[in-house]
Amino acid sequence: MHKPVHFMDLTIQEWERVSQVNVQGVLYCMQAIGKVMRTQESFKTSGLHGPRAAQRGSIVNLGSIHSFQSAPGTAQYTTSKHAVVGLTKSCGKMLPSSSALLSSHRLECLS
Repeated sequence: MHKPVHFMDLTIQEWERVSQVNVQGVLYCMQAIGKVMRTQESFKTSGLHGPRAAQRGSIVNLGSIHSFQSAPGTAQYTTSKHAVVGLTKSCGKMLPSSSALLSSHRLECLS
């Protein structure tokens, strides 16, 4: 986001630009990384409390304070950061059930 803009003055071009970077960019990265993670086999390792399944990877999406609260003039940015949290939660619920291999992966959003 370049500068605060009243929602009545917000152009569709600015709305789409922020959405493309903050939402679609996150989705495309998750898809690319998920394809690689899908091909990896899980493995067992020895931990402090005995054997455990080791994770092959994690996808960590970054939000901001705007993922949870807003400020005047930030409608497009705040909306996109809320979307990142929703996208992460939704996709995170799909990973374990989509294949046995993906049950050893995780997906989280940090803000």
